[in-house]
Amino acid sequence: MTTQKKFTGLSSLLEQSENLERLTQTQFPIFRNVDQISDNAFRMSQKSASYDVIKAQALLASKGIDTEKQARNLDAIDLASRYEPTQPIADIDIESSLRKEREDAIISAIEDTRRETTAHLLRNYYDTLQIEWDKTKKEIMESLGYYSSRPNITQEYATSTALPIAALNDSIHYPYQQQQQQQMIAGPMGNRMIAPPSPYHTPSIGFSRTVMDDRMRLYGGVIMRLNEVRVAKATNFPLLTQFANVATQAELDKGKAADLKDVWLLLKDMIGENNTMPPTEAACEAAYCGTVPDQRLKRQMINGALHFLEKQYAAVMSDAISKNPEKANRGGNPSLASTVKAYLNTRFDTPESRVGYDEIYDGVPIWPMIYFCMRRGGLDEALSISQKAIAVVGTNFVEYLKQYVESRDRRLSDAVWSDISKRYNSEIKNQTRDPYKLTVWNLIGRCQVHEFRTFKTVITSTQDFIWYKLMLTRVADERIPDQLKEQDQTLDKLQHQLLGFGPNHFNSSGTTPFLYLFVLISSQLFEQAVEFLYTSTPYQVEAVHLSLSLYYYGVLRIPPLVADANGEPAFPVELLVTDNNRNTSSSRPCINLARLLKEYAGRIANTNPIDALQYYVLVRDERVRSLCIVDLVTSCGDWELLLGSVLADGSVRPGAVQRFVTETDQVKNIIAEIARQCSISGKVIEAMRLYDLCEERDTVIRTANAYLSRYITSTSPERAAIVQLSKQIHTRLRRTHITGSLDRHEAAAFEQLLQLDSFFSLARDGKPDEALQLLDSMQLVPLNAQSNLPRVQAFDRVHDDVKRLFPDIMFVAMQGIERLYNDTKRINTSSFDGGREQRLSMLRE
Repeated sequence: MTTQKKFTGLSSLLEQSENLERLTQTQFPIFRNVDQISDNAFRMSQKSASYDVIKAQALLASKGIDTEKQARNLDAIDLASRYEPTQPIADIDIESSLRKEREDAIISAIEDTRRETTAHLLRNYYDTLQIEWDKTKKEIMESLGYYSSRPNITQEYATSTALPIAALNDSIHYPYQQQQQQQMIAGPMGNRMIAPPSPYHTPSIGFSRTVMDDRMRLYGGVIMRLNEVRVAKATNFPLLTQFANVATQAELDKGKAADLKDVWLLLKDMIGENNTMPPTEAACEAAYCGTVPDQRLKRQMINGALHFLEKQYAAVMSDAISKNPEKANRGGNPSLASTVKAYLNTRFDTPESRVGYDEIYDGVPIWPMIYFCMRRGGLDEALSISQKAIAVVGTNFVEYLKQYVESRDRRLSDAVWSDISKRYNSEIKNQTRDPYKLTVWNLIGRCQVHEFRTFKTVITSTQDFIWYKLMLTRVADERIPDQLKEQDQTLDKLQHQLLGFGPNHFNSSGTTPFLYLFVLISSQLFEQAVEFLYTSTPYQVEAVHLSLSLYYYGVLRIPPLVADANGEPAFPVELLVTDNNRNTSSSRPCINLARLLKEYAGRIANTNPIDALQYYVLVRDERVRSLCIVDLVTSCGDWELLLGSVLADGSVRPGAVQRFVTETDQVKNIIAEIARQCSISGKVIEAMRLYDLCEERDTVIRTANAYLSRYITSTSPERAAIVQLSKQIHTRLRRTHITGSLDRHEAAAFEQLLQLDSFFSLARDGKPDEALQLLDSMQLVPLNAQSNLPRVQAFDRVHDDVKRLFPDIMFVAMQGIERLYNDTKRINTSSFDGGREQRLSMLRE
């Protein structure tokens, strides 16, 4: 029943809803949506507000209030805070008005200065904090064997423009490079390409123990052989040749090993090292590091770099000919002209490749023939070919080239220079399409030194670019006509330009880290080359040995020592230091060689200190070398291995230092400094042994006196060792009759302190009678009334180290006398033969 009513009610509700829908559709039609209703309501409210404002203005106007004037007055009010004078200023009071303006200016200046000073102080504070933290972090990471890979090459010439040709990128570096292939890796977004890892963009680079140890061992073997030759003074040592051999033996990528070997061989040609008679050690130091650098050395190194680049290009030619023997059509003529012609056959092997080269001789374009002879280093061959092809190249050019080849410094006379410059600008530059002809004329006449885009089809590699620039570079003492000043290319300008390019320009992909190094060395930027290789690549081992090879021949500037907080000589902190202490017109960079050696040798000092020592003994500056060796010995602690020892018979067993440092006085100074540091740090035994080793007898006796005075009354473990060593030194000095040459006051105190040690030992062993007899024989303390006055008078002559012990001596002596007195009193009277009272009386006195 209930269910039926429920269903009836629902049916009725449905019927009523349908009727309501029909009713609304017929009686209440809807013409606007919700948005339209909202817009209408907003307009109605605006009309209502405007009407209210009008009603309000009418009401106020009826009361005599001008609302518009009041609104204007309110708008004219300046609510900004400003400085106003306490008293109003009259319009004609000029003095007060100027005073107010002055005060406003002063207050404004003070506020601006305060704000700027605060901001500047905070900025400097945080910058300094960041620099100190970066330095500390770098030292911590380097001590753990990790090196920052952030490029840190000095950008003194940051205003230079980028290299104008894409041909100088590492992708065109030759010999033919093997580009690393990109790898496909799978990820959540599908397969994607990743580039090979770049040493310039890695957050941190750790040393691979296997590879690095092998390279360190190979380089270390060369350094050891070098030191053996230096000690024997037998002959000069071809250091760069040996390092080039290491590059082929080390476990490096084949392409990188070849590039590294090229760097060593380039430097070898620049220095002038040859296997039969290499230069002597420091042969270039006076010329390179002097107050005024020798320009002849700079010219020699430029010629050496050109010679290597020309030899390198000979390999490029031979490789191209061997790969294309049919195109080359070499034949059996071994001359340079035949080689260049065969090489041109491989380059101009199609009619399309010869378009624009209209001047032909012997079947090949003549100007490429002349250029590649010059590029190969065959100036004489270029002249010979020009003379044979005089009908093609012209009589004037042959005369220009002949003077260029036959001159000592590859320079023309002023008249010829002027003539070739006019002819080039009026005829050659505008009438020829052959880029090789333009390049040859420019090389001879220096017509467009700074314009490079004209020659970009000829100069197609970094090595070509360096060769081209070096051919046009002059050093300071080489004269140039006034009319060519604008076309001047000095070595300083070239260095300025190359530093402006930066390392990423030559190694954008990170696959040729040695290319920028090659550029820096060929332009004689040796210090920047070491810094780049050490701080911006994972080749710190090579950087250390590069710096050593440069320093060995004297073409690396090192900074002077600085003073630490205690005024002691110390090494600079920075790797690349600007030398402002020399009398030069401009600052010159220096490499902190001591820091390099300490960081490198420090990694092997604990395991093999002799290998570490091999690097330190190469330093020629005595103070720097001494500080390095002192640091090595104190850090590893192997005194006898490195410094030797004194045997029981007084003979000296030399250590490794004496083997490689032949100056006896310097060895003694090194040992004395280490002994001083040991003494300061409380290493008593080591200090005494080292002072004895360096034959500073007075110092060892003085040191022994100080420590004997401090320890002989104690029961510490150091006492026995100090006393034993002191007795050994005393016995050896007496046996070798050296005591007569010692300071008498110190020697006497030494004797007395050893006797006092025996006195205290007898007292501790319960032998007061023997102890008092020994003390009485020393004549230090009055033990009876007769000796009181003379021994008191002699007290002023007693050594201070002995005086310091007098309270202990008196106390122990009184204890011994008391014990003897009590023992005598306890003796049986019947067994004492009448002397008991006499002994007691003597003890009482």
